[in-house]
Amino acid sequence: HNIAAQMAALAALYPAKLQKVASFDRFGHYRLETGEQLLVWTPIYPAGPLPLIIYLHGASSRGDDIQQIFEKGPNCPPALLRAGDIAPRAVVVAPLLAAKREWCKTSREAGTTLKIIDAYFAEEARGAMAAVDRDRVYVTGPSCGGLGAYTLAARLARRGDGFSDRCPP
Repeated sequence: HNIAAQMAALAALYPAKLQKVASFDRFGHYRLETGEQLLVWTPIYPAGPLPLIIYLHGASSRGDDIQQIFEKGPNCPPALLRAGDIAPRAVVVAPLLAAKREWCKTSREAGTTLKIIDAYFAEEARGAMAAVDRDRVYVTGPSCGGLGAYTLAARLARRGDGFSDRCPP
């Protein structure tokens, strides 16, 4: 298979574009045209393709303030990355769940979650984000993020993406 052709086809499939809102502590804060937000953390030397870690936060971080991911999840991967306590050779994507929503409880919510992840894949395919290895996609999250991780992992597997789900107790 021609990788460049596959990446171009992927970009065409997922037209939602990410707009950069801010940068801080090696994170990029992005917003989709439809309002959804996510954080993207990239290693200092992003020689790739790198594994992708998708972190789905718990219910207490829901809302419209991206900082809630750090403040209400002090031991979560984004907070540990920000503090410098961990530095994996991987890209970490942490979407923000809107208030009163679930990650994947309904088909519509699952579609929204996939749209956010696919927006990253589309930007990556365009060369605007660090290259990731789609056979090494890891999904993790606590509480409602854990349930979302299992559901998202199953949906990614049905599409042919490689994944592993990790949900702490």
